[in-house]
Amino acid sequence: MNKLIGAVAGIAMAFAISIVPVSAKTFSFDWVSNDSQVSMKATETLSDSVNSVGGYDIQSIVGGLTVNGSYVGGITGLVLNPNQPFISTGGVGPWNFDNVSYQYGPYLDNGGVLFSIGGVEYNLYTVENGSNVTYYLSSTNSDVGYNPGTPGLISIPELSTWLMILVGFASMGYFSSYKRTPRHI
Repeated sequence: MNKLIGAVAGIAMAFAISIVPVSAKTFSFDWVSNDSQVSMKATETLSDSVNSVGGYDIQSIVGGLTVNGSYVGGITGLVLNPNQPFISTGGVGPWNFDNVSYQYGPYLDNGGVLFSIGGVEYNLYTVENGSNVTYYLSSTNSDVGYNPGTPGLISIPELSTWLMILVGFASMGYFSSYKRTPRHI
């Protein structure tokens, strides 16, 4: 009977956790230039709902940039788009950006995301040529300039997913250590 009560409690807890509202999605990615001279690791926080152009507004970005093996610095901020989610021009450089990310590739469009590192702006965006998509990192930093490269996008599970995994492992641990007592008739 205790086993049944434990199973029902575990299922109820998993269901309760699965309906917890979440305020944002988080994606981490690595980007490396084709010549391997420039690399970036970053994490974006996205809005929880799809915007009017079918993507998610990027709310913040953190990470860092390495050029020729030397760490340039950490991302100091997302350049805010006054026309979100539509493409805007702004900042110091000649950037067109929208700060919108998409669920399926390409994850950025030709507006891309505009962010700064130590007062210098960087724009990560895509250029499509038929079925080929190339990601570019452009900057007023002369060491970066205009670099094509390849991203690796990794989705980070939401809090409710982590909690469900934890409940699952706890339940497995409980049931595997549960010892049956022999019944005497």
